[in-house]
Parts: sequence; structure tokens; C-alpha cells
Amino acid sequence: MLNFTKKSRQGAILCGSYTDRGAHRPENQDAVFCRVFSAKNKKNPPNVPLVLCAVCDGVGGMERGDLASGVVTAEMARFADSLDSWVEPGTTENGILFSHFRDAAEGWNATLCDTAKNYRIRTGTTFSGFLLNGDTYQIIHAGDSRIYRYRPGDPAGLRLLCLTEDECVWREQNGRMRSFLSNCMGIHPVLSFCAYGGTLLPGDMLLACSDGFYHHLTEHDAQGLWKSAVSGEDIPAALSRAAQNMIARGETDNLSAVLYLHRPNDTPPQKDTGVEEDAEKTVLGI
Repeated sequence: MLNFTKKSRQGAILCGSYTDRGAHRPENQDAVFCRVFSAKNKKNPPNVPLVLCAVCDGVGGMERGDLASGVVTAEMARFADSLDSWVEPGTTENGILFSHFRDAAEGWNATLCDTAKNYRIRTGTTFSGFLLNGDTYQIIHAGDSRIYRYRPGDPAGLRLLCLTEDECVWREQNGRMRSFLSNCMGIHPVLSFCAYGGTLLPGDMLLACSDGFYHHLTEHDAQGLWKSAVSGEDIPAALSRAAQNMIARGETDNLSAVLYLHRPNDTPPQKDTGVEEDAEKTVLGI
């Protein structure tokens, strides 16, 4: 199985990614991106996080899904290089930073549309990405990839919470109701996307993943990934192990994920009160 891993670390700021062709698909149409930015001003705290991450899943019903996801993540890399030239983690105003993020996403979509036109094909990719500055994040989402937040010891009992909504419609096909993607990058020169915002607590984990990764995802899996990250285990290795578990449960699609553990200024994470046994059996990727 073809796979790609990446990890980034700046002091206590830790994120990593993993993507796998899976056991049944001839090619991997997913792509992942993660970048941790470092402080330029030595007077600023070194471990204030500024992180850019995303998962893209090339649309299988179109042509060259691998091209679509690859174009978007390549454009993200250019955007990250641009940010690195002027952004200071924790001090750059969120309104300015997140506005650039939204504008950039529209540009990535336009580039993908131009690429499809040049290749004379119809192609597209889902996009679920986040930009975190300090404790505050902005999510941009188009399609049915997902971003989860895992919060250990959440008082409301919502340790694993999906922060995005799948953009799908249900239609009848061959006598059965099936879910079809209703939005993605690359299908229209003007991008329609959902934007979500929020704040993280020390010890929170963000997990962006393609549908191949979340179809069989359980809260117990998320807790295992959180424990691996907190203990200092190599994140791509932990994601790889989780992906192999998904394949063993019957997943046939490509599998991709990006994990970020929030530990600003090396703050100790919250204690996890544990996941009930029933949670291990609860599949969240419906």
C-alpha cells in the first residue's frame, strides 16, 4: 500500500499527517497538508501555535481526483510560504489572518478550475482545513471530509465532536437511497464553502480526515490517537496504525488524516476520564 507521512514540530507544537492508498483502490486520490510556523521575534514565546492543516479527497466520480487534491495542497504550500514571510504566531490579528485564509481558499479553487480547463477534464476535491493562531481556529470546509475535536474529560461528555457538516444529498439509485456529494472544490469558479470558528483548550486534539478514515472511526480510536500524541509517540505512526485498523474493519477507500495536539507554551494536557466500553463499538462515520 502506498502511503505518505509527515510530521512537524516547533517546541511543544506537534502535528502530523498520514495518507494511504488502502487495500483495494488502484491509486491514492487523497492529499494531506500540515505546516507549523515558527516565531520570528525572539521576544515572543516560542511555543505559541500557528498551524495550517488540511485533508483533500479527490472526487471519485470525476476524472483525475489525484490531480485535483494535489493541485490544492500545492497551492496551500505556496500560501504557507507567503504567510511565513510576514505572520508572527500569536500576535498577528486573527481577523486579518483568517481573511487571508478565506481569500486563499477561493484562489485555490480558481486555480483548480483553470487546471481542469487546461486538461479538458471535469475534476474536483473535497477540502477540510483549519488555520490555528494561538488558541483560536478557523475552519474552511467544502465536501464530506471531516474535522473532529477530541477534548479529554469534557464535562458535557462530548469528548469527540465533529466540527463540520457533510455536504451531501440523498437520492434514490437502483431502488436504494444513496448519499451523493453536493459540493467540492473545482466544480465552479466561485467557491461555496462553510466557515467555522472556535477556541481550543490545552490538551484538545484536532483530527482532519477523509471519509475512508472516518467510516469506521470510533471514540475509542480517537482516544487512542490522543494518548499516542500526549505520550510523544510519532504521530504519523499512530495514524498509520489507526488506518490499518480501519482497513481490517472493511474499509475499501483511500484513508487520510492530519492530527494536531494543542499544547500552547508546553501546557500539560487535561486528564482524560476514560471512554466507556460502549464507545468502542460506536461507529461515528455514518
